[in-house]
Amino acid sequence: MSRAPAGARRPLRAVVTAGGTEEAIDDVRVLGNVSSGRFGASIARSLARHGVATTVIGSRRLATTDEGLAAAAEVVPFRGIADLALALEALASDPPDLLFMAAAVSDYAPARAAGKLPSNEDELVLRFTRNPKLLAGLRASLGPGTVLIGFKLLSGVSAEELCRVALAQLNGAALDLTVANDLAELSGDRHPVWLVPGEGDATRIDGHRDDVADRLVEAAIAIADARGDAAVRERPPGDEGGPGVLPAHGDTLTALTWACDRLGFAPDARAIRVRTTHESALLIDAVEGIEAVLMVDDALGRFDAHLRCEDATSDEAVRGALAEAARAGRWAGGSFAVAIEGGGAVFGLDARAPTRLVATFEAALAEARASWTAAPDDLEERARPLFLGAQVAGIAIEVTPGLIAPFVATRSRGRGVGDAVAVALALRGARLACVEADTPFYFQRGFSRVIEPAIDAVASSGLVALAPPDPARAVAAASVALVDPLRKRVLIGRRRVAPWEGWWAFPGGKLEPGEKPAHAGLRELAEETGVLLLPELAPALTTAVFASDGTKVYRIENLAYLVLHAEAPRRSEELEAEWVSLPAARQLRPMAAGTRRVLGRIEALLARGATR
Repeated sequence: MSRAPAGARRPLRAVVTAGGTEEAIDDVRVLGNVSSGRFGASIARSLARHGVATTVIGSRRLATTDEGLAAAAEVVPFRGIADLALALEALASDPPDLLFMAAAVSDYAPARAAGKLPSNEDELVLRFTRNPKLLAGLRASLGPGTVLIGFKLLSGVSAEELCRVALAQLNGAALDLTVANDLAELSGDRHPVWLVPGEGDATRIDGHRDDVADRLVEAAIAIADARGDAAVRERPPGDEGGPGVLPAHGDTLTALTWACDRLGFAPDARAIRVRTTHESALLIDAVEGIEAVLMVDDALGRFDAHLRCEDATSDEAVRGALAEAARAGRWAGGSFAVAIEGGGAVFGLDARAPTRLVATFEAALAEARASWTAAPDDLEERARPLFLGAQVAGIAIEVTPGLIAPFVATRSRGRGVGDAVAVALALRGARLACVEADTPFYFQRGFSRVIEPAIDAVASSGLVALAPPDPARAVAAASVALVDPLRKRVLIGRRRVAPWEGWWAFPGGKLEPGEKPAHAGLRELAEETGVLLLPELAPALTTAVFASDGTKVYRIENLAYLVLHAEAPRRSEELEAEWVSLPAARQLRPMAAGTRRVLGRIEALLARGATR
């Protein structure tokens, strides 16, 4: 039997979700799934054998039947997704070291009927709505210290497809590991899985359920030990408490100053307010768990909310921005980061934030140095943090004045940080330096190669210099998104010609001299799909985006029209278009960032209409 890992720095804490959700159809019927929670129970037992304090958030079936849960495990029962979501939200105030998301969560929930539906009908029609993806928001709420493990179950697919889908889930939710298995392979106590990491090859594990759980637990503990920050965090000066715990109130200012110095925020570039000062009570007391407020005058990243410059010092404005972020699902409480127009930010920090910020900054520095073969010798002194909310998501350095080289840490990629940095630098008119492999990412956002003799500092470091999009020099273009609001679908297609051959896009093209975007868009729609639209119709949404092929920059105005008759498109030499549901369209790849932005705005438009 497995033993506790040698050299463990302190007892770890783990949470395991297990079992299946049940969604009420009426007062007596529920919609469920086949998950028994037995693998989750095996994980809990293995954690207990490894000396890990464990809480099981389990389905009613698992919590009320004898599945051999570890006697030492605390069991929190759930029934539907709402119960499970509340239990997970409670973890944000004191995140565990390990979280195994083994519960089987219903993708859809029926509209609950009052009372009991009749049982004498020949047919019964139910209406379903999509449930939120609980996994997607966990990294933001728990922070980088938690080893987060997701599970992906498919049925009757190849190993390659199973691992591909598992890796997409891992990247999309910033997981540390995904456990993937095929329902068709499960039999009796045999429970084969693939362990899919963010980097490196997937590992196949086959055998008895308990043995597979042991291997999984050992892999998770190894990640926690290697990270170090989940087990022992560096303490700020004067901290005599446990690892990762802010000192007593009297030392709050010392701890924050220490963190700011390490992150490169100069004393004259910050304003700190702590709970012990009277004037800070308005904002700090208004947000549960916040111990201090920190303002900086330069910050890059993806933030929870945004403020105008004139509102930067207004507690009321910050609270209003946070309330809107909470309503939109961008912030789930706890530490927060609010961007200030022009580059600054206001941070609200909980007790563990200073050490958490420094630990993740150090981790990003280490990864950047290992990945960037020509990293400058003074990387640590010049690096500044990139943020994902109130967490460090990477680093940026100023190679030369006005030329910024960003690096997003692996575990934060795919979460909009790079996109937010590109937008911010474009608004500032700043040039960007990146490795050659990252140039397509920035081309999608309108950046282009600097056409001039190479900048010595860039060329010597193995980077490519890119210029931000210049609207005055961009080629004007237009595209059209036809939206069927009744069936929640859009007309979109694959490009058949260079430079974006094979990419999913809306019908569109360049403006002729003197042509208006609406006329050009409808002309291209007719030429590329055969679909005709009355020019008198007004677009429901207009979105301007940039794109580049590396040399030319295009400013594309997308016009979205709501149509009640979905005319079938024809295939043309330039585009092969089809009607695609909005959720499916968001998953299509390859697709430029601007097209994804338009789809996001269309979804938001239809969602607003549905709530009126």
